[in-house]
Amino acid sequence: FNYVIRIFAMWNRDIDTIDSNLLRSLLYTRKVFPTGSMTWASLHDHLVVNDDPDLAKKFATNKDIAFLLNPALAPRSSTAALDSSNLETTSSSSSSSSSSSSSSSSVPISLSELYRFLHAIGVPFLSQNVTHRVETFGTFFNTRVGDIVRQALPYLQQWIYYKRPQDYTRLTSPIPTPTTTATTIPIIKSQLEKFNIVIAKRLSVLHELRDPSSTKLGWVARTDLLPATCLLTLDGDNGDGDAAGGDGGSYTLSVSHDAVQEYADIYTEFSKMFFQGMQNNELANFLTTITYSIVNGTHTLLFFIFYFIVFYFTIFTYVYFYFLM
Repeated sequence: FNYVIRIFAMWNRDIDTIDSNLLRSLLYTRKVFPTGSMTWASLHDHLVVNDDPDLAKKFATNKDIAFLLNPALAPRSSTAALDSSNLETTSSSSSSSSSSSSSSSSVPISLSELYRFLHAIGVPFLSQNVTHRVETFGTFFNTRVGDIVRQALPYLQQWIYYKRPQDYTRLTSPIPTPTTTATTIPIIKSQLEKFNIVIAKRLSVLHELRDPSSTKLGWVARTDLLPATCLLTLDGDNGDGDAAGGDGGSYTLSVSHDAVQEYADIYTEFSKMFFQGMQNNELANFLTTITYSIVNGTHTLLFFIFYFIVFYFTIFTYVYFYFLM
């Protein structure tokens, strides 16, 4: 396993100067990628990067795809269980293994660098290529969840401003438009104005994995219809959109009637609206705490405590850099 990762690291260093399409074609049928099932796979086997372990569990029984072994998620002892008899070797891999046999067993590539290399050769990422089809039964009008979320919005914007300034800059910038007439409506304002909440007696979801390298429309693998507590979708895709991307788009949060007080689940999905489809657990935990304080009637005190901390943090930062400079 480590020998293969060393080869990936070597190629990643030169990825900007080599033809990534040529490299992909050379590797397309070669079983040189370790998988989570302790086997070796090729790009032809519908290899997928498992960057969302929870979502990957829903495809665990599907034999049409192969999840790349994630060195950050797999225990080190498990890499020794890979069957080396199925690994196709090349001259470069054999020379690399002989030169690195005396080196340490640590993996010489970070996870971000590995992802960069895999993206360059066209290996799809699970979270970016799954479409969620939502089916609701018995939808009805309920303002409770919407009222709770609206009361947490001032804290939400402050959190993004101080914790994720780059995302705050993106969200407060005007909506990108292909027309010559520029809009002045910030992305976050547009998203919140179009945001909808649907409460259903029963909520189910079907996950479909697309193949971005194929010119054919359709899916590579799909799950059964599974019960769900809540799911955020981007409108405009005939009911089968997901939450990826869509800055300035119209979002719908579907919530099961039995889960209207599952604030952690609700805010985990809600956070995807501000981070281009990626959930932010830290923000979800923060908003869950705020919501429980609102429900318990202690949000006013928490509001002043929060702004007291923010105020003194700002003063401290200003004074620190003033004297430092």
